[in-house]
Amino acid sequence: MNTHFTYPTRTGIAETPATYPRPTLETESIQVNPETWQQMNKIEQKLYTSEDTFHAEWSPNFQAVAYYKGTTEDGQAYMWKVGNDLPSPIKEAVIDRYFFTWSPDSEYLLLDTGTSRHRGGQIYQVANDRMSEPFSYISQFRFSPDSKRAAFSQLSGIISKEKYGMEDEETEDIWLYE
Repeated sequence: MNTHFTYPTRTGIAETPATYPRPTLETESIQVNPETWQQMNKIEQKLYTSEDTFHAEWSPNFQAVAYYKGTTEDGQAYMWKVGNDLPSPIKEAVIDRYFFTWSPDSEYLLLDTGTSRHRGGQIYQVANDRMSEPFSYISQFRFSPDSKRAAFSQLSGIISKEKYGMEDEETEDIWLYE
C-alpha cells in the first residue's frame, strides 16, 4: 500500500505528494520572569546604542550576556550579568575580536576567534571567573548537551595525499575535553 500526503502551501497550491509524513518541530517555550526581562531590556538598550559593541550573545538561562567591545584591531570581551549595573571585563582573555558560544547549562563560555577553518579559543568558567589556556581548533567547537564535555578537531601533523591542494593537507585529530 502506498500512501501519499499532500500539504497546503502559503500560496494555497498543494505541493508534490510525499510518501512520508512531514516532520514537525516542537516549539520550545522559554519562560523569563518579568523582572529579569526588564533588566535584560535595559542591558540591551545600552549595548545596542553603542557603535563599538559586537557579537552580543545571551546565555541560555538568560542571566548574562557576553559581548565584544572595541574595534576590529583592538578590544575587550565583557560579560554583563542580569542584576548588575555595569559589565565586567572577562579576565585573562588573550585574543581579541571574539565570537561567543555558551554551553547549554550557561556555566561555560567559548571565546572564539579566527577567520577561516583555523580557529582559536579559550573556555571561560562563569561561576569562578577562570579562563582556560588558549587552544587552536579546526572549524567547529561543540559542547555536549549536558555541558560536561566539549569536542573539536586539530590538525594532526600527518600529510594526506587525498587532501593535496586543499586548505589543510593534514588529517585531523578529534579531541574531547572533560
